[in-house]
Amino acid sequence: MDRDFPATVKLGNGRTITGVSLYRGRMKLSTNNQYPVVSCKNNLASPGDVNYPALSVVFPERTNVSVLTLHRTVTNVGPAVSNYHAIVSPFKGAYVKVEPLTLKFTKANQKLSYKIIFTTKSRQAVPEFGGLVWKDGVHRVRSPIVVVWLPPL
Repeated sequence: MDRDFPATVKLGNGRTITGVSLYRGRMKLSTNNQYPVVSCKNNLASPGDVNYPALSVVFPERTNVSVLTLHRTVTNVGPAVSNYHAIVSPFKGAYVKVEPLTLKFTKANQKLSYKIIFTTKSRQAVPEFGGLVWKDGVHRVRSPIVVVWLPPL
């Protein structure tokens, strides 16, 4: 990603930190001289790969970009042996594929990763909302999804 998104953060004590930005997949916090510079050393394939439960997909203005992939890692906090199956709500403007479709945990606190592939079938003028639900027959873990298509330039 070749864009900077500068922001200002106001702390509870009234002080302000300026220069919070996301640039080329790296998060960096640069501040005035009162605070040290803090930098995240993890490289992300895209800003959408920040490991939050919510999934936000923004198809850019360029209509030649029709596939976007997000990555997530989850931790088993339930029974040691657990199998979760993915169910995704349908979208008018995009196909959604989850790989793998089943997460098979074999121990407590185990981490597993999956990816979600979004493919445009028809660009929509308004955002679409839905969700990804992981079910094991007893528990349901939901991640909200929003898909947005920016209008062509």
